[in-house]
Amino acid sequence: MRQLKIGEYRTYDTWGLVLNHKEISPPEIKEYTIEIPGHNGSLDLIESMGGIRYSDREVKFTLMGVNGTYEDRIKKYHYIVSYLHGQIREVEEPDRPNEVLRGRWSVSEPTMVDGTIFAFNISCKKTYPYYLSVDTKKSTHNLSGSKEHSIRIKYDGRVPVCPLVKFTGVGTINATGDLVKYNLTSTDTQYGHIKLDPGYNDFIIYGEGVATFTYRNESI
Repeated sequence: MRQLKIGEYRTYDTWGLVLNHKEISPPEIKEYTIEIPGHNGSLDLIESMGGIRYSDREVKFTLMGVNGTYEDRIKKYHYIVSYLHGQIREVEEPDRPNEVLRGRWSVSEPTMVDGTIFAFNISCKKTYPYYLSVDTKKSTHNLSGSKEHSIRIKYDGRVPVCPLVKFTGVGTINATGDLVKYNLTSTDTQYGHIKLDPGYNDFIIYGEGVATFTYRNESI
């Protein structure tokens, strides 16, 4: 049976709800263009603004109750409303296992399909544009000696991400070849020039301590 995983719950295994239909729009590209008098067409500034960025997705899933009596199914429906409606949740759909869509979801009124069988929609108009890996990734580096250390991290996602970085000592970090340096802290922090591109990424940390990079793979 095709089903969703919403947080820790699987819709069919937990509630007897089958995924009957889904609509997942591709995220729209955010355009940065200007019109220049005397110039053919428009000037595309996407790359100069840091690369392609996307707007949120619109997502809708239709669930249909098939197990138990009508009273059982409507009781489970009301539980889902209380658990999901208006809440930020992560939803895993069967065609993209081990990845989730994240957003604030709404639950529709049920509509009768056949006899006492009903269906309803869960939807989100502002879903984060990328699929996120279910598992959070951590890359930990124990650095000894107050000197310069080279760090390499392999990122398996398909789009760049800015990891959270924390450091137990006193030190600085910069991407290899980048002159912008940041003072590291003991709390998870994102830094504008510290990002992970698909493949191998190299950084330089000066200082002694344990550096931890935390992130999730992202893909369209």
